[in-house]
Amino acid sequence: MSRAALIFPDSVEVVGTDRNYVSFWYHGAKNELRKRGYFNTHILSPPDAEHTTAQAWADQIRQEHSDGFLASRDVRLFGQGLGGVGLLRLLEQPIEPISGAYLVSTPVGIPPIARDAEIAAFANGYEFDYSKIRATSRRFRVFHADDDPQVPVANGAELARQVGVELTLIQDAGHFDTGDSCEKLYAAMFYRPSA
Repeated sequence: MSRAALIFPDSVEVVGTDRNYVSFWYHGAKNELRKRGYFNTHILSPPDAEHTTAQAWADQIRQEHSDGFLASRDVRLFGQGLGGVGLLRLLEQPIEPISGAYLVSTPVGIPPIARDAEIAAFANGYEFDYSKIRATSRRFRVFHADDDPQVPVANGAELARQVGVELTLIQDAGHFDTGDSCEKLYAAMFYRPSA
């Protein structure tokens, strides 16, 4: 069975942090996935000036990866923040069902969201077709920190409810943008017993 994974990063320009996105959890997750046989794992570039909406970014990803990643028999998609919004928009499209979608600190419209106007414009609003989304992934996991300063935890609770899973709540991890918070996310994402 072919195994593949794509990681949809948050966009540092939109969330307003001066940290480079490579300092987030993405590279650690890529290494953990490779340990588990997902050798075809890539971190996508954040949205750019040509892909200013989640839909445009999702369309680009679908076109670029339809023959490889999205056609894989065991593909996992990971998204944080705006990357999670892009991932949700991709799952609304007609693609073969994926093995799993892992959503981290993803805004779904429950205020107060840091820089909400920019995020809502990128997302083209927060109306998602959850019936299509649920049909396009065989498994969901939703992660959120109890003290996320960018995206309130109520967003994670609502997203988990909409996709039909229990929210994995992580204590004192902010927006998963420090070494300690990334370690907490890895522990929850990769080392907890499977449900």
